[in-house]
Amino acid sequence: MIGWIKMSSLGVNECSEYLTQHYESANLTLQWIRKYEYAYVLNDASQKVGLVALCVQDRPVSCEALFWVIKTLDKIAYKAEISHVFEVFSSGGFDKNTDLFDVLYVARTQINKEYPHFPTQTALLPHNAFAFQKIAPLLYQGNSVCAVRATGTGKSHLIEASIAKESGNIVIVAPTRYILEALKEKFGKKKKIFFFTYKWLAEHRYEEWKAINPSMVILDEYHRAGAKTWYEGVIKLIRSQSNPIVLGTTATDVRYLNGELNMSEVLFNGNVVARFDLSTSIAYGVTPSPKYIRALYETERVKAEWSKKYSHIDNGLTSAIRTEIECWADKNKPMEILKKYVKKEGGKFIVFFDNIESLKRQKLQVIDWFKELTRESQEKSLVQSIEIHSQNTVRENNRALNRFKISSGGNSPTATLLLTVNMLNEGIHVPNIDGIIMLRKTSSPNIFFQQLGRCLSCFNGKSSQPLVFDFMNNIEKIVNQKELCHNSEYLECSNKARTGLGLRTLNPQMEVEDESISLVKHLEKFVKKYNSCSISEDIERIMRFYGAFGNVNVPNEYIDKDGCLVKTAVKRLRAAKRLGHLKDEKVKLLEEINFSWDKNEHFLRLGVRALKEFRKHHKHNKYGQFRSSEGILLSEWAKNFRRRALHQIPISIVTELEELDFDFEGNEKKDDYIEGLKIAALFYKDYKHLNIPESVKTPSGRKVKNVLTHAVRKAKDGTLDKDLLSNLSILEIPISTREIRFWEAFEALKRALVSNHDFCHQTSTILSDGRTLASAIERWQNDFKSGILPEYKVKALESINFSLVKPKVEKSKNTTVYIEEGVPAAINYMKIVGHSNFSGGVIEGFDLENWAKITRQRIADAKKNKKEPFDPELLLLLKKNGFREHKNEGEVQQLLLLVKNHIQKYSALPVKRYINADGIKLGQRWYDLKQRIKNNHTKLSGDLVEQIKKIEQLQVF
Repeated sequence: MIGWIKMSSLGVNECSEYLTQHYESANLTLQWIRKYEYAYVLNDASQKVGLVALCVQDRPVSCEALFWVIKTLDKIAYKAEISHVFEVFSSGGFDKNTDLFDVLYVARTQINKEYPHFPTQTALLPHNAFAFQKIAPLLYQGNSVCAVRATGTGKSHLIEASIAKESGNIVIVAPTRYILEALKEKFGKKKKIFFFTYKWLAEHRYEEWKAINPSMVILDEYHRAGAKTWYEGVIKLIRSQSNPIVLGTTATDVRYLNGELNMSEVLFNGNVVARFDLSTSIAYGVTPSPKYIRALYETERVKAEWSKKYSHIDNGLTSAIRTEIECWADKNKPMEILKKYVKKEGGKFIVFFDNIESLKRQKLQVIDWFKELTRESQEKSLVQSIEIHSQNTVRENNRALNRFKISSGGNSPTATLLLTVNMLNEGIHVPNIDGIIMLRKTSSPNIFFQQLGRCLSCFNGKSSQPLVFDFMNNIEKIVNQKELCHNSEYLECSNKARTGLGLRTLNPQMEVEDESISLVKHLEKFVKKYNSCSISEDIERIMRFYGAFGNVNVPNEYIDKDGCLVKTAVKRLRAAKRLGHLKDEKVKLLEEINFSWDKNEHFLRLGVRALKEFRKHHKHNKYGQFRSSEGILLSEWAKNFRRRALHQIPISIVTELEELDFDFEGNEKKDDYIEGLKIAALFYKDYKHLNIPESVKTPSGRKVKNVLTHAVRKAKDGTLDKDLLSNLSILEIPISTREIRFWEAFEALKRALVSNHDFCHQTSTILSDGRTLASAIERWQNDFKSGILPEYKVKALESINFSLVKPKVEKSKNTTVYIEEGVPAAINYMKIVGHSNFSGGVIEGFDLENWAKITRQRIADAKKNKKEPFDPELLLLLKKNGFREHKNEGEVQQLLLLVKNHIQKYSALPVKRYINADGIKLGQRWYDLKQRIKNNHTKLSGDLVEQIKKIEQLQVF
């Protein structure tokens, strides 16, 4: 028998024992095939994972002999449905010409003497053994090399084999901490290995890791190093060492969304060996072929495409299509698709989401899908969900991943779902995965294939076909679908060689179920049926509507008993009349029920009928909120009507409106505005400000505040009607907002000066725009100093004996002396106002706001340093008079004083919208204080909290 010549220095038993021990180290077993004495099936537990052959002879195996072995193994692989990548062991070596079989990915291993660079203690499956035999010689010659291997083929085993005989320090770089944790668990304790993420390298300086001086650098998922900052960190690592050996591994070396940047060219000068892409991996049976179900979970894109397709047809088809798509989506929910393809209870699925927000929003919905699946076979549905995302701590995510790994999946009636966001896209392989669900939109091939790879693993341990549910229809956006659904250029090259050798070609044969096609077919049938609908049926629908409601004002969303949108019937009939497809008797029949052939004329007729209803009860033109029996808001209709050019409106309608005394110019609105301005003038006269409550309205229901705002804005733009502008002037209402604010502040200052000779304690008054009186005074003084304050304002302020010249405040050079000198002035201030909210102004030569700021900062610093801030007796005296160490407590003191005064006056707490005579939003400030206390957003001393409680019980003390 060729290849089985018993003339070797090593016997058959010795070689067989060698192979058995070799694979036992990787928990793999050999099963001898009796029919073919030299062939063995390689098993991982109960799963067949490969085929190997043993040739025991003294001379090298020739090309003819090797071909015969490959052909035999290929037949076995077809029958047993095992991988078509083989490893052939020979005790006498191989002819050089056998390199021709590299295109078939056949690993060739000599066992009668140890290959110088082959680590016999590391057992690999045939496809990885072939890759390592190509990588090892280059690595140990000091060359940098990269391997592009399909996701799920076991790149970590290649890394383990590559570092097995490396004696120096080794650096392994990966994109995520989770990949590094998995690599540490696998072989981190065996060597002096240092683990870094690409991000860590980019963020840390060379000095922090230069002492490592690695002899080998492993770049896992090296396509991720294409990011600008990460690339700089990698280059810094490689160039700063003494020529380390660099090995790169990835599943996709091209960054498709980064100008198709090829990272193999950038980092390794194109030195790629043993490329094994996804279509080749599936075709050769290394990774399982999944069942790919593409569907549409979100249908907005389909709506847009079909609406655009039929937008030129004005018969209501586009709106009908959108409604039909929504109905289809309700009937073809993801739950129904899952029921169709998930044939057994339980299972382990990974669900990918766009972001954490979408995960939280859709989590319960996804769980419900699987509850429905398990409910059919059990009384109680069993679904376990596990979350991994960036809001969890590293420990929480690790625990969650371990829980998912040890769950039994399809062997249990419980469905286990791993819900993740950007955490398991690459590098992590979990055993016994039944499938994945894509709820993340992506157009990145890298992300797409990495997610797909979570269920494609030669170490998966699943005998069933993995399921991929693409509910975002991402496959349509992927630019290189050829790698997934068709033969890649590398597989085509391999198949060409197989054909030349008389072997059968291999194809990926991935089963793709397109559920989205059913929607397309459904829409095509719907459009055909829609366009073939008879005119008689449409007229019948309109007549039924008229009989039910007494008019033909059909709402857009109204559906009749047949499930048809009646509005589309209206549009079809109008289109038929326009095209001359309607007979005269049918036209006459529809006109008898006031059916309008023009949608614009229909709109006008609705308004005329509404105005007739209004005239039965009212003679004026103030429509307010009047709504007709057909649902027309007359004021809104009149507004839209006036925007139209009068010459474009039919004369018959204009005549009818004139007979109904319709106001074509909109004078009723002008009259209403004048009424609103009069009310605003009265309010301004009484309160000296224009912060008008929303409850104040004109007779027709308009808010006076909105009327005034509109009028002031138009006056500033120069577009206000002359009559309204003259009314603003006659009523003496300030036109500009700045003028309104000035006169409001002026009146507040005037009241302060009348009530107290020393007005500074009143400068904390809050104006209607949120400013304090102190800030308004400061602005006037600065404008006066700059010479830009208008003369009439200067005269107004001088008339109430107010000086616009800022008094000079001499601050002591010594801060302590300055603080102590200001104590009497502060005590005097607090006695007058009853609180310690020092806000602006100068009293007794001191700027109290600045003094309070310095004093409180001094007290805070002294507490930290455990020292006295200044004279303890003065500090005690300040506190006895109500001084608060924190500014917010002083503001609360002032607010409580205002609320107490309100209770004494009205015997009730201020409502939320209450504004006092000074324009202070007292109700809102009181409400905000209670909310801050409730949510623990403010810290107050015990006595203030007690005061608040008593005030809430209306106990004014």
